Amino acid sequence: MASSMVEDQDKRLEAVYMFKKRLENAQKRLLRDRGIHQENKQKILEFIKHLKSKGRSDPTQIKYLIRLTRLASMLGKEFSKCNKRDIQELVEHIRTKQDWSDNTKEAYKIALKVFFPWLRG
Repeated sequence: MASSMVEDQDKRLEAVYMFKKRLENAQKRLLRDRGIHQENKQKILEFIKHLKSKGRSDPTQIKYLIRLTRLASMLGKEFSKCNKRDIQELVEHIRTKQDWSDNTKEAYKIALKVFFPWLRG
């Protein structure tokens, strides 16, 4: 009975927020972005698959996909060629963004903290 109620709630949330469609659209935007290295696109998509395999929700996957797409664009180089200094400079750039709230800045830093250890494996 309880699992049926959870499934019904999940279906209602999907109908309202269209998470699957939003995830698909975010993936398409990533793939179309000419300012992001192809290698980075592949790594971001692999990471999203990893999140899915770990049972992370569609909204969580969408958030990481959007944030990592923006971070890859800001970085301007292949993830595999990034060193500690590159990441520190990126974090400093995030920290000084005037048009981002503190919560947004923190969310982007968390995305880096989760993504790069996974990437370095």
